[in-house]
Amino acid sequence: MKYCFCIFFLLTISTSSFGQQQHRINCIILVNGQIVNGEISNLYLTNTTLAVKEFINYYPGELIIEDSIYQSLVADSLNFNLHFDYNTFTVHEHLIRNFECELNIKLFHYPYLIIDFFDFNDPDYKAKYEDYTDKDFLVQFTFPESGIWIPKVNEKKERIKQ
Repeated sequence: MKYCFCIFFLLTISTSSFGQQQHRINCIILVNGQIVNGEISNLYLTNTTLAVKEFINYYPGELIIEDSIYQSLVADSLNFNLHFDYNTFTVHEHLIRNFECELNIKLFHYPYLIIDFFDFNDPDYKAKYEDYTDKDFLVQFTFPESGIWIPKVNEKKERIKQ
């Protein structure tokens, strides 16, 4: 009887892990130029037409999406949004920032994808990039042959140099 139970248990484990295929996208998420390590929570994708949250996983360097979710993104070929909460801790408080960006399935086909969020709570990033967007952050995508945002030059420093 013990052997039957062990065999049944092993078969159950092997079929459940076999049935869940994952797509691992070579992706790095940055906030203000720093790699996001353990500060991220509540990471999910939403379709631009439907309000369904599809939770995904992230480890530095890999965005992990279940096969069923990935296949629905490919089939729809619409844009979708990546959402996450960024947690920072100071001595006296726990701060949570919500970030989101619009993605397309084509971005996942590049050899690498770097998503850098410039948080305007940091005065340096606000001074350089706030003119590009009306949000309180700016997103920069880096992939082969991509462009970059050009930071605004501080006029006061420029006048001093002259």
